[in-house]
Amino acid sequence: MQSGMISPFLHPTHHTAFGALVLLPWPKQWEAQEREVAISLSLWESLVLPLRSLRPLIRSYARRAYPGVQVIELESEDALYAHA
Repeated sequence: MQSGMISPFLHPTHHTAFGALVLLPWPKQWEAQEREVAISLSLWESLVLPLRSLRPLIRSYARRAYPGVQVIELESEDALYAHA
């Protein structure tokens, strides 16, 4: 990764001390509105995906890249405060 880049996807060879990956909910109407999300590929390129595909992509990447890291998905905003 180049200086100045931020990515939600850490390289699998990069050691991490993560105990869990928590996926926070977003408003359901965002998916109904067919919103999109951009993932940085480089300083000059981004991959634009439908928001509805982001959660499965992150789950799949985390499962392969960090098999020892627990993936926790909060289904609603109420769940955010239930774990506090």
